[in-house]
Amino acid sequence: GVTVTLPASGAPSTGFLNLFNGDNGDIRYGSLIKKYTDEKGNPFYATEKFKVQDNSDPNYTHINPIVLRSSEMYLNRAEAYWNKNLLTEAANDIKAIIGRAYNKSPNDVVVTDTDKAALWTIIKNERIKELAFEGHKLFDTNRWGDEMVRDATTTSSIKSQPKNSPWFLNPIPQRELDVNPNMVGNPTVNN
Repeated sequence: GVTVTLPASGAPSTGFLNLFNGDNGDIRYGSLIKKYTDEKGNPFYATEKFKVQDNSDPNYTHINPIVLRSSEMYLNRAEAYWNKNLLTEAANDIKAIIGRAYNKSPNDVVVTDTDKAALWTIIKNERIKELAFEGHKLFDTNRWGDEMVRDATTTSSIKSQPKNSPWFLNPIPQRELDVNPNMVGNPTVNN
């Protein structure tokens, strides 16, 4: 690996890395995760999904991230199918995502866990891998009604929040509160 100094907040958690099971055949792993070495020779992982400006590289060009793409639509639809108990359709959408990730036809992808709970885990994990570092996780956790739990390797000071925590709410911008005297800020986050 390359020796660099990156902020610790740019490092993916061990839990996220474990979703890939060390499988470098998944194109998302290779494009998302890079192994580096710090000044002391210790290995660590970071993402290059949104490369930080490097003034020492004259060829660096900032590229705006994709905000909506077909893979997100497949994931949204798989979740909707799952919620309607249309498990075959949900599995077919997940096969399309996994197939693209491994450069295979969706017909060549086998989803062996066909019971509802197991398929839900697959849908959630594929969503986490596919949309990593794009800011979806908080909204997904909130929508799913899940507890937020970060593994021990996270650099965040907040390790967990219970289901439906008021901290999952976003603050209402002050300018919106100022122009509408009838609007009340979200508890906890606007106070």
